[in-house]
Amino acid sequence: MGRKIKDQLTALIEEYEEEETHIGKADERIEALDALEDASETIEDVLED
Repeated sequence: MGRKIKDQLTALIEEYEEEETHIGKADERIEALDALEDASETIEDVLED
C-alpha cells in the first residue's frame, strides 16, 4: 500500500517539476517519500508481530 501511494506521489511531483522547473525540489520530496515508505514498512512489521 505504501509503495503504491509513494509511486503515485512521485509521478505527480515529477510532472509538477517538469511544468514549473523547480530544480532540486523533486529530489527532496522523493527522499521524503522514501523515508515515509520506510517508516510505513517498519510500522507494518511491528503491527504484524
